[in-house]
Amino acid sequence: MRGYGKPAKNNYFELSDRLIGAFSYLTIGFVGFIWLIIAAVTGKTVKPFVRFQIYQSIFISILIYLFNLLLGIIINVLAYIPVISSIVIFIVFNLAQNPVIFGFSIVHAAFILSIAYLAWMAFTGRQVEIPWISSTIRQLG
Repeated sequence: MRGYGKPAKNNYFELSDRLIGAFSYLTIGFVGFIWLIIAAVTGKTVKPFVRFQIYQSIFISILIYLFNLLLGIIINVLAYIPVISSIVIFIVFNLAQNPVIFGFSIVHAAFILSIAYLAWMAFTGRQVEIPWISSTIRQLG
């Protein structure tokens, strides 16, 4: 009997891999970071799917932290300009502080929905391609 070539790649990941990927997003990379430490101490290798999810969640959390830091500095600087300060305060209040959706502001709701989407996709065994971030993670791995 003639062989049919290599079997198709199985996109099925173990439940533990999918849970680690999902919880890594939900905890802003903390669970993934702990998982990497445990794997390094025990000498186990981390599967590429899990490594991608962990690194992407950590990278996203770092980018969000830096964005918030930079935005806070810019808003504080603009608050000293008389005409612009009232416009900045209006925009910041309506986008980031005014509860609109289930007690969350528009920015917080968008953040929570995007993290929930990433966690769900990791739980279902799929990798979400985020422009620039995913390609950077692939180059690091």
